[in-house]
Amino acid sequence: MYKGNSVLIQNAAGKYLLQFRDGTAGINNPLTWNFFGGGAEDEEDALSCAAREMAEELCVSAPTDHFELLADEVVDGVQEALVRYKYPLEWTDVDIQEGAGGGFFTREEALQIPLTPLARVWVERFFS
Repeated sequence: MYKGNSVLIQNAAGKYLLQFRDGTAGINNPLTWNFFGGGAEDEEDALSCAAREMAEELCVSAPTDHFELLADEVVDGVQEALVRYKYPLEWTDVDIQEGAGGGFFTREEALQIPLTPLARVWVERFFS
């Protein structure tokens, strides 16, 4: 079972969508940039989790065959998955429901902003 799930989303220009985490008390890595996504529920697989999280956090409904698993590994003792949404999304396609906002970034831009430790791993390994 996956404990964490990050969803890699790109726009038509090839930039990657990241979430700016809010500063709510008790939140992990407040005021840093991360992927949209979250923890799996019950025995949920990575693709189902990605589809649910995208619907909850971005108001984008998509079937699981619109996603592909890029990574499935233990990072800092936690089973993590990186799942790619196969189709480009633009600002007009999303309605951010969680965090303090979002932004589209190139790899170079993303490496210049405060990323969560896991987001930094994924950006360094999977952003081109």
